[in-house]
Amino acid sequence: MDGDTVAVGTVREDSAARGVGGNPFDNTEFSSGAVYVFHRSELDGWQAQAYVKAINAERNDSFGQSLALSGNLLAVGADLDSSAANQIDGDADDNSLTSAGSAQLYHRTGATWSPASCIKPSKPGFADRFGFSVAMDGGLLAVSAYGEDSDATGINGDMDNNLALFSGAAYTFDVVASRRSASRTARLVKATSLHSATQHDRRTF
Repeated sequence: MDGDTVAVGTVREDSAARGVGGNPFDNTEFSSGAVYVFHRSELDGWQAQAYVKAINAERNDSFGQSLALSGNLLAVGADLDSSAANQIDGDADDNSLTSAGSAQLYHRTGATWSPASCIKPSKPGFADRFGFSVAMDGGLLAVSAYGEDSDATGINGDMDNNLALFSGAAYTFDVVASRRSASRTARLVKATSLHSATQHDRRTF
């Protein structure tokens, strides 16, 4: 929730709609997920403002797993999205990397929401679950990938190995409301000390 706007995610929603304002009754993509945006005005109280789907909505993507609102920007995580795209606005329909995850950015003009960017890390990985959580403050977006496996530490370390299983990572992106987009420049954030996670601590970072 941000001011008079609230967004609600439902990861089990099943429609095959894509983008904003599609058909919510085509229930052919099981658990693709959706987000509903509501806005409050003094005149009308709370009213539905947008029905939001991933630009690549497909079954079991869990779109809506995480949400962040900041002014006229909405970020949505889909941590089970299997696209192998990297960075910003790659091929979101390339489903060759199971549960790599993604985050998608939407922009509001007046009362109308539109897709802005599909966001991926520069090195997506199998079961990284990028988008498990998202946070946004002004022009900064942070996205977690709790299944990320590299043994990098600190900021912008070496992502080119999988030597610390499920150690997890976060990525930050600059988002520009006026351009309705995310920057291609991302920063990798890792803990200063790592170990391979057990079943009980995979979500700690």
